[in-house]
Amino acid sequence: MLGLLLIASCQSNGDANNTKNERAGEPAIYNVKSDDPEMDSAIHASKATLPEFLHVFEQQDTATSDFALKVHYDDGKESEHLWLANLSTQNGKLYGVVSNLPEFTTAVKEGETVEVDTSKVSDWKYVQQHRLVGGRTIKVLRNHLSPEERKELDASVDYKID
Repeated sequence: MLGLLLIASCQSNGDANNTKNERAGEPAIYNVKSDDPEMDSAIHASKATLPEFLHVFEQQDTATSDFALKVHYDDGKESEHLWLANLSTQNGKLYGVVSNLPEFTTAVKEGETVEVDTSKVSDWKYVQQHRLVGGRTIKVLRNHLSPEERKELDASVDYKID
């Protein structure tokens, strides 16, 4: 289901305030100004609570699923945040599979397994009893969708976004 989630790229120019880039066969990308206060707050809160996510991930049980991390990638000109799913640990390191087709970065490719640099995590999420836990950037972007787009997003996932 991650492919249906919202993807964000950050742009420093003034023209990129919450614009939408449609991509054939791929989820749309929502461009957010790099100094957007709502998004900055969501990212800050996600970074601050990452240890909580990691603890739940390590202790996961049948009531939790769909663990994913959103990681910031920067090509030097533009940046974007991509979801990593299918998280695993190996020899004390955290790995994830890139779940989105990158628009800007060439550092990773969709479907590639990468080591997670936790200092670059901008969001985290999991599902517990059919409710989204975390997903702060998803919630910010969802709140900026039209009512029709919000309804479409909600119908595309098998959990409730509060």
